[in-house]
Amino acid sequence: MFHIPGDFFVALGTMIISVLYSLTGPLRKVIVLDCDNTLWTGVCAEDGVDGVIIDEHRRSIQEFLLERYQHGMLLCLCSKNLEADVFAFFDRPEMILRMEHLAAHRINWKPKHENFRGLADELRLSYENSYF
Repeated sequence: MFHIPGDFFVALGTMIISVLYSLTGPLRKVIVLDCDNTLWTGVCAEDGVDGVIIDEHRRSIQEFLLERYQHGMLLCLCSKNLEADVFAFFDRPEMILRMEHLAAHRINWKPKHENFRGLADELRLSYENSYF
């Protein structure tokens, strides 16, 4: 008789739950991202473009988001910043995500709920059925 490691059952259970959730859970089409302290560590407006960094954790988040993009999810950006600062940071070589990965963006100083509504309108998605 052979021994099956416990990790096998954890992986199997995770896979089963993931498949079941994908079949029965709500369909998600869009991930709306913030920039500061989400895609990078720091705040553009306070630290400047050269003062923010991509640490290992933020790199992992970007890799995960790029995988979602490659599987058909739409990525959007909603950030209270100056467009020029955000665009400059996306041009940095250590950025995994690029502006071309984004379906739409709102980079301004308006309230986030207004920008979410604008993104939903631009993408022709129902705002009322969104989960925020």
